[in-house]
Amino acid sequence: MLFAAGLAKKSGARWAIRLDGERAYHSPLCRRIQEESAEDFAEMQVCSPAVPVYSCFDGMPSEDGNALRDKLSRQIASPLLWQKLIRRLA
Repeated sequence: MLFAAGLAKKSGARWAIRLDGERAYHSPLCRRIQEESAEDFAEMQVCSPAVPVYSCFDGMPSEDGNALRDKLSRQIASPLLWQKLIRRLA
């Protein structure tokens, strides 16, 4: 992380924070895990909810079980869009 923080500051970042975590969750580095788990997700039965469910994958609501299952699978290797999600809920 020190190397990454140094690069960020040299590139103009005002600050960089080391996160307490040792894995690259929700990043492209997890793409292989996402691909390997695709079959498991495909076997999941996800019912359509009674109310819209907002996803951190795209910050958008879904009312379709298949769309929710797809978003769960795709968020493994995608950044979580907390700000977009919160703005949609506001």
